[in-house]
Amino acid sequence: MSLSEPAQRHDSVQKTPHWGVIADDLTGACDCGGAFTRYGFTTGVYCNGKLSGQRSDDVIVIPTYSRGISPHTASERVYQTSQQLVTQHVHGYYKKIDSTLKGNLRIEIEAALSGLQRRLAVVAPAFPRMGRRIINGELRLGEQREPSQNHLPSLLTSGVSATIETIDSSLVACGGPVLVNRLQECMRREVKFAVVDAVDDQHLATIGKACHQLSQSVLAVGSAGLAYHLARESAPTDPQRIGPTRTPGHHENVLLFIGSTNPATHHQLQNVLDAGATVTPVAETWTLQELEYALHKGRHVIVPVHWNGRQELEYLGSLLATAATWKPAGVVFSGGDTAQLICELATVEKIELQREVTPGMPRGILWGGILAGTPVITKAGGFGNGRALQIAIHDLCQNF
Repeated sequence: MSLSEPAQRHDSVQKTPHWGVIADDLTGACDCGGAFTRYGFTTGVYCNGKLSGQRSDDVIVIPTYSRGISPHTASERVYQTSQQLVTQHVHGYYKKIDSTLKGNLRIEIEAALSGLQRRLAVVAPAFPRMGRRIINGELRLGEQREPSQNHLPSLLTSGVSATIETIDSSLVACGGPVLVNRLQECMRREVKFAVVDAVDDQHLATIGKACHQLSQSVLAVGSAGLAYHLARESAPTDPQRIGPTRTPGHHENVLLFIGSTNPATHHQLQNVLDAGATVTPVAETWTLQELEYALHKGRHVIVPVHWNGRQELEYLGSLLATAATWKPAGVVFSGGDTAQLICELATVEKIELQREVTPGMPRGILWGGILAGTPVITKAGGFGNGRALQIAIHDLCQNF
C-alpha cells in the first residue's frame, strides 16, 4: 500500500473498533494514529475525548493531555479514558507514551492496566527511525553510546515496590516465541512492568508480534514506533484506498502554528523562511491588516505561539476566525501543546486521519468547530528532518 494514499472506509453503521489508543498529548495521538493508517485502518483522534454519535473508525485514539499535569489528575484521566474504551468493546489496547520518556509514565501505565484489566505492561518506547533506542533499559538518543540518565526501570519503580523485569535485545533477537514465553513467565510471577530493549525495527517487529499474540492479557506500551508493528500484525485484509482529494473552495495558503521550542522545530522554521513564500509577523503577533494582506498575496503564514496568557488566547481566537473565513489549503500544528491549544480554541471535536506524509507527520481532516473540513498536518516538536515544514506545506497544496 502506497504511503501517499489514505486508507479510509466510510461505513454508515457503527462497528467495533480494532484498537483503542490512549495518548498523553495530541501530536503523540496523531503520530501513533498515523501508524495505523499506513496499514489500512480508518483512524479517528477524538480531541475532546467524547465518543458520541455513530462512528466507523477501526482505531479510536483519545488524548488525555496528561503529560505535564499532576500525577493524581493524570491517573484519573487515564483510568476514565480506559473505562470509556472498555465500553466500546475494543479488540486491543495501546498506551502511547513519549519516546523521550517525558510525563507521568508509571502513574499512567498503572491507571491503564487497572482500567483495561490487563495483567502486564510491555513497555517498549523505542523509535529507532526517530533516533530513540532502548539499551539495557536506558534511552539513547541519536548515536549516543554512553549510558544516559534516562533509565526506564528506575522511572517506573520510583517510590514504589512494583515488580519489574528488563528484557534485553539479545533475547528479543531470539524471536517471537522466545519473547512470548518470557512474557508469560513474567505474568506467572506477577511482574507488573516488562521493559523491553529495542535497537532497531526488527526488535520492535518481534515485540509487536508478541504483544499482538498476548493482547488479551498484556498492555502494549510505547511510542509510535511500536504502533507500526501492532498495526501490521492486525492489518485488515480488505483496506479501501482512495487518493488525496481536493478540498473545494479553499485557497492556496497554509497556516503554520508553531509553539514548540525544540531545536529541531527552530531549524525547520528557519529553513522554511529561507525558502521564501512563507512569512512571519513583523512584531510578535499579526495585525488583522497584515494577516489579510499576506493571505491575499498568496503567502504561507507562520503563527508563533508565545504562551502569553489570556490576551494571546483572545488574539489567537480572532486569528482563527479570520482563517476560518479565508479557508486555507490547510493548517500545520507543531508541538503537542500547540495542537491542543488551537484545537480547543477552534472547538475541534475530531481529527479524521487520512495517511502519513512522512513517518511521525500524519495528515487528516478537522471535524467540528470553526475549522471543520480543513486539512491538517501535525508534528511533534522534535520530529522530522530539516525540511519537515516545507514537506508539510507542499503536501497540503499539492492538489491545487
